[in-house]
Amino acid sequence: MSDPTSITPAEAAAIDASGGTSQERFFLRIALHGIRVLQTVAADTDTSLEDLSRRQVIAWFEADAQRRVSGQAKLLVTDDQAEAFPDDRPDDIGQTALSGSEKFLLRSVVGLLPVVAAVRQETALADLSGTAWIERLRAHLQAQAGGVFFVIE
Repeated sequence: MSDPTSITPAEAAAIDASGGTSQERFFLRIALHGIRVLQTVAADTDTSLEDLSRRQVIAWFEADAQRRVSGQAKLLVTDDQAEAFPDDRPDDIGQTALSGSEKFLLRSVVGLLPVVAAVRQETALADLSGTAWIERLRAHLQAQAGGVFFVIE
């Protein structure tokens, strides 16, 4: 089973060729993967990427965890070390019936929603290729002066 949310070798090469620190390249890879997850959620919920809500993303992750039981999950989340990511915070993510690894991924993906909203102000999201997303994500990273440009809540 291939993961449609994975970045392609060409995109990984584009990230490497674009320069920046190893931390910036790492953040770009994680962010592009998160965008792919959001695109998958949008397609599955018949919602445009720009209209996705936090609640929809959480509900989709919960449904995907149930699909995993029958081998039909869309995300390749392995939980060999679930205890490494304990998360029982009293918020809408911490109280889900997801594993620690799933909650960690969910928090990083939900943290990209404000970036998606900002990019939406610049261009039509449906028109962005992986390379175009890399450029937009890099611009947001640089605007944060190398800081974290999305928040893992």
